[in-house]
Amino acid sequence: MKIMIVDDDEAVRALMAEIIALSGHEVILAADGLEALQLYRLRKPDVIFMDLEMPRLSGPEAIRAIKAFDQQARIFIITGNRYHPFLAQAARESLVAGTIFKPFSMVDITLCLGRNTAYSELEERLGAVSA
Repeated sequence: MKIMIVDDDEAVRALMAEIIALSGHEVILAADGLEALQLYRLRKPDVIFMDLEMPRLSGPEAIRAIKAFDQQARIFIITGNRYHPFLAQAARESLVAGTIFKPFSMVDITLCLGRNTAYSELEERLGAVSA
């Protein structure tokens, strides 16, 4: 799978990239929402891990732009702010697949990737049944 990590904190990007690469996935890095939007259109990652508070284009703005481009985009929020107002809104509007709170662990990321794999397999099976 191609996994994009979007966070303005270089240390967070590096740690997540290491965890994801150890799982055998291709990693795409973006430092802000604008770069994420550009890379999404070019590389079409299978999963995105998106921070909320970033310069140039915030996480919520980037999530909405990516979803406008591709309703099927699988996005997980990564944030240290459990009370960010966008969290409830994103859940209500089904904009994201889930949320990981900082500090996160390797298990948190692995569980998200596992959920995405199960979701993709289910989509394939349903597509085969309806074909």
